[in-house]
Amino acid sequence: MKNGAPAGHRKAEKVNGHNRAAAHGTGRAAAPSRRSTLIWLAGVLVIVLAGVAIGAWRAHQRATPAPTVLERPGEHVRGPADAPVTIVEFGDFQCPACGAEEPVIQKLLQNYPTQVRFVFREFPLSIHENAELAAEAAEAAGAQGKFWEMHDILYKNQENLTLSDILGYAAAIGLDVTTFQADLTAHKYQPVVQKDIADGQALNVQGTPTFFINGKEYMGALPYDQLAAAVDQALRAAGGK
Repeated sequence: MKNGAPAGHRKAEKVNGHNRAAAHGTGRAAAPSRRSTLIWLAGVLVIVLAGVAIGAWRAHQRATPAPTVLERPGEHVRGPADAPVTIVEFGDFQCPACGAEEPVIQKLLQNYPTQVRFVFREFPLSIHENAELAAEAAEAAGAQGKFWEMHDILYKNQENLTLSDILGYAAAIGLDVTTFQADLTAHKYQPVVQKDIADGQALNVQGTPTFFINGKEYMGALPYDQLAAAVDQALRAAGGK
């Protein structure tokens, strides 16, 4: 038994020695594992911070309002350039309210010949089947120097705005019909119309007609007295009356 006891002890030592060696070996492997964990955590942190930064940028983009533009160079204008009051209309040639307002605008311009400058911008509504075509037609006529002639004839014939009708109006006002028709077929002036629509949307135009009188918004068809009163108010504010 004395001989067995030391043998058992020696076995235990071997086992313990093996355990100590294994434990020691585990200790050597632990350092790289901690480094890997730290690297992984750093990578996760970078991704999270990048996500936060991108989210903040997108939120800023959504919160930043689109620039508002009432007029662009080359707009269609009636009235003197130095008039103290400018009326900008966003209109639709197939809109009944716009058509009803047209004689009111004409009367106003006659009664305020030097005080009012009138600007027309396209805002065809999708609910009107031929409004986009009519808007492009007005711009195509404008390219031949006859925007207002086409503007007036389109409003007088709101119930008849098919391509065939519009080509007839083009001939009636003396346009080069071949060029005019080619421009319509190619949608050459669609970008002009779309730019007007985009500007109107940035200004929160929601229907037609919408007027801006020296920058102040008036929505819907206005009776003459109400429109004239708004012009008089703008004139007083501008020191023109």
